[in-house]
Amino acid sequence: MRSARCSGPRCWLLRSLALPRAEPAALLARLYSDAAPLVVDLRHELDLQANPTSLPGAVVVGMDELLEWAEGIPREREIILTCD
Repeated sequence: MRSARCSGPRCWLLRSLALPRAEPAALLARLYSDAAPLVVDLRHELDLQANPTSLPGAVVVGMDELLEWAEGIPREREIILTCD
């Protein structure tokens, strides 16, 4: 059985980014450093209701808002995207 092709803004974003995975211990250390990254939680509202816990300091942004919201982020700041 063939899987459906990904389409829409979410898939475009995922394909357009090179996303290295952050190891949990290294990420935790970076979250509490002087140069802490901006953590963006991209989970759907229903997922957030089922499990509201996120990474410390995470900003919740809906996928439909992401491109517009990202325009105001300083380009020199590291960004961590999470969707789990």
